[in-house]
Amino acid sequence: LRFLTDASRIDEANFPESLKSWVVINAPWFFPIFFKCTKPFVSEITKSKIHVYGGNRKEWMQFLGSVFPHHVLPIKYGGSNSIEIP
Repeated sequence: LRFLTDASRIDEANFPESLKSWVVINAPWFFPIFFKCTKPFVSEITKSKIHVYGGNRKEWMQFLGSVFPHHVLPIKYGGSNSIEIP
């Protein structure tokens, strides 16, 4: 816990506002538990930029469509960009 606290403090002091948005899709069942444990070590501003979605494709596709332009998103993620993503 001390390592996480120190790492978070150092990161936020040296890289302020470097995160625009973090989106996790198809998160495994244990990820919300892990994320909940790390939340106390992250600032409120950073927490507001993190979005975690499980296997509900409709839910995360709706979010991605509201944040990113349709032409930027690959077809695999509900957009129109034909870029190949493994």
